[in-house]
Amino acid sequence: MLVKVAVVGTGYIANRVHLPILHKMKEVRVIALCNANEDRARRIARYCQIPRFYTDFEKMLAHEDVDIVDICTPSVTHASLTLQALRAGFNYLVEKPLALRIDEADEVIDAANSLGLAAQTAVGLAIAPKLLKRLR
Repeated sequence: MLVKVAVVGTGYIANRVHLPILHKMKEVRVIALCNANEDRARRIARYCQIPRFYTDFEKMLAHEDVDIVDICTPSVTHASLTLQALRAGFNYLVEKPLALRIDEADEVIDAANSLGLAAQTAVGLAIAPKLLKRLR
């Protein structure tokens, strides 16, 4: 089974941890990248051979058919982006922390549970194989 992933964010954790690990996984293809800075998104997409890039998260969610949205943005954005991904019907992987406040974390967890979607907070991507098993 091929797992299609969209990565959000192009900072250190995306470039040095998530993207290299995802590219090494035979059953995973990163097919979209999103970052607010268009030049950076274009450059990293080209370098990593990712077919499409976006500067608008909502547009990416509307146009891409992926199995997982991998959120690698600043911590302050994690809860809101994760909720947007869930509400658009996508499983997610989010870099730690899931949220900055307990009530935000509860809202994300409740949304994932009620929608029946796979939800995972990354700890150095050690959990990626477990998330892939949940999608099978």
